[in-house]
Amino acid sequence: LGTLLSGMAHELNNPLSTIQLSVQLIKRQHMEALPDPVRRRMDAVEEECERASRIIRDLLVFARRKPPERRRADLGEVTRAALALQAPEFDLNNIRGVTEFEPTPPSWADAHQLQQVFLNLFTNATHAMKSAQGRGTLTVRASRQQSEVCVVVDDDGPGILAEHLGRIFDPFFTTKGAGEGTGLGLSLSIGIVEAHGGRMQAENRPQGGARITVRLPIGEGVEAPAEPSAAED
Repeated sequence: LGTLLSGMAHELNNPLSTIQLSVQLIKRQHMEALPDPVRRRMDAVEEECERASRIIRDLLVFARRKPPERRRADLGEVTRAALALQAPEFDLNNIRGVTEFEPTPPSWADAHQLQQVFLNLFTNATHAMKSAQGRGTLTVRASRQQSEVCVVVDDDGPGILAEHLGRIFDPFFTTKGAGEGTGLGLSLSIGIVEAHGGRMQAENRPQGGARITVRLPIGEGVEAPAEPSAAED
């Protein structure tokens, strides 16, 4: 499957790049002469090209799952950095963020890969809450539980249908509407977590909404130099 996806993505990239370049050239050279309906159509073509490019990038990431490049990483800081990146999306969609972080020991982990995991979780939660009620509260908690660091992401959206709970980590499975998702985000996320020797679990909260729990071992090698904060990149 990885070989097929990789080859398909490369084959699609060439014509897609040609379309994107052509649209950009036309808009740059002839924008003032184009009627408004044509301009809107050119903008739509450019937006769809960008969406297709994102899908292709997701396919390539899925096909080329790389082993984590581990260094000492503070999961609390990794999670805070992901929240900071997602903050504009929270503001746009009336999502209130709540954090409850206890001090946690450093983990032997790839901070950039784990940041992508949390960004995927925050994006999914945001989509669920805004689709259901146009607003919501996202609560993120981090704590140490024996030999693991546990990060819990709660939302107060509609929750996960019972028939979907066993499938949401499957590749290409999505509950989003057509054109809104590839179904690869959670599959990539659980792959990254498991490559770190961790676990990821999805469930519905008794009071409503969904809960995703990420558990990662503290592990060995934490004496290595610390990974620079993602927020400083």
